[in-house]
Amino acid sequence: MTTEDPKKATELSSQFYGKPLMAERARAGLDQLLATKLVDPKRVASIGYCFGGAVSQALAYSGAPLAGIVSFHGSLIPATAETAAANKAKFLICHGGADPFVTREQTGDFMKSLEATKIDYQFISYAGAVHAFTNLGADTLAAKAGLTGIGYNAAADKRSWSHMRTFFNEIFAVKK
Repeated sequence: MTTEDPKKATELSSQFYGKPLMAERARAGLDQLLATKLVDPKRVASIGYCFGGAVSQALAYSGAPLAGIVSFHGSLIPATAETAAANKAKFLICHGGADPFVTREQTGDFMKSLEATKIDYQFISYAGAVHAFTNLGADTLAAKAGLTGIGYNAAADKRSWSHMRTFFNEIFAVKK
């Protein structure tokens, strides 16, 4: 199910936050992909936008066989000792520096948790970028729904994509 109604989107996504169902659903999809034998199981990553960014984190914390994850303007799920012990992935978090949906306290708590649990991560904050900064239709959606704090940012979109490509070059580098 998809929706452009922010209230409906919150209703649909809230049933997954803080529950094992988020990682279980993502893991089921990953298992199906790996079962096809069409991918190198040592070269798999998860990327997600907004809710998908949180799903990528939950999937990594579940112990899924991922080399890395990339979260674009996603919710932040702090690591625990248990989830960090299961994690095999490196993290790239691409975050809007002016995203009103993730507080500075949440950002700080998230980064402290990654440091405390020794997860290999990069956290990149894009100045002036609000939530959904990679979504070309974000401005229209925000205007239609009467929302603030959501908007496209061409510079942050371009930079975050470049940062992801650099990250993938690092984690998938062919060793000689």
